[in-house]
Amino acid sequence: MENIIYPKLISREIEICDLVRKGASQEEIAETLQVSVGTIRKHIYKISSKLSRIIE
Repeated sequence: MENIIYPKLISREIEICDLVRKGASQEEIAETLQVSVGTIRKHIYKISSKLSRIIE
């Protein structure tokens, strides 16, 4: 089933979007998901790219 709110995003990216929406910092997200801040930054970059293509 395709996610209507976040089309084209993988489940981890959706999870990160939800945490950002709740006001979590990159450091808090990294700690929650048990990954590095660098990994979160890469995901956020990919999310931005995907969402900007949808808007165009």
